[in-house]
Amino acid sequence: MDFGGTSLTAVRIRALIRTDLARDVDLLDILDFPTPTALAPVVTAAPNWTE
Repeated sequence: MDFGGTSLTAVRIRALIRTDLARDVDLLDILDFPTPTALAPVVTAAPNWTE
């Protein structure tokens, strides 16, 4: 994985999904499905996230 702007953005998106939607999405899924439309089913199917 390249640690450039794209992967840093993916980390931020993952954090937002966890805090706002309480779902645990893998970082690679965020990179593989880069649009909201493509990512939506992945987020829906993701397990609940708890600390």
